[in-house]
Amino acid sequence: MPGEYEIIINTNDAGMRGTQNYSLKKPEGTYRIALLGDSFIYGHGVNDSEVVSAVLENKLNGETVPGVDHYEVLNFGVSGFGQAEELVTYRENVRKYNPDVVVVFYFDNDIGNNAVSRLFKIDNDGNLVRDAEAYLPCVKAREFMYSIAPVR
Repeated sequence: MPGEYEIIINTNDAGMRGTQNYSLKKPEGTYRIALLGDSFIYGHGVNDSEVVSAVLENKLNGETVPGVDHYEVLNFGVSGFGQAEELVTYRENVRKYNPDVVVVFYFDNDIGNNAVSRLFKIDNDGNLVRDAEAYLPCVKAREFMYSIAPVR
């Protein structure tokens, strides 16, 4: 039914869910939390104000904690990601934001996501090594499209 299920999804300049942009340099007195996960963290099916990162950020900023002036909760969730893609996201994006805490959310379909990504392998010495550059079909296309402001 038209109008029965309508949501608006926004992403910021870095491709994170929501409209708020975050500077790479963490503001003084800010406690920064980064969330990694799949569609549940991204908030597939809910409005920007209803995603876990927005709810948590609003809740935390309603609290008074000595030494913390402000909380930021950055949403690095992407629909279809498993921990393999999340590790790449952490290494290439999350660390740049210098979070105080990183929370990785897990859902039972992540095992399959990790297997099909073929991003990593175990070498002969038992080390986890990156085995591929691309991950998830269309991620590169999405990143390109997010770089265009009207599309974003």
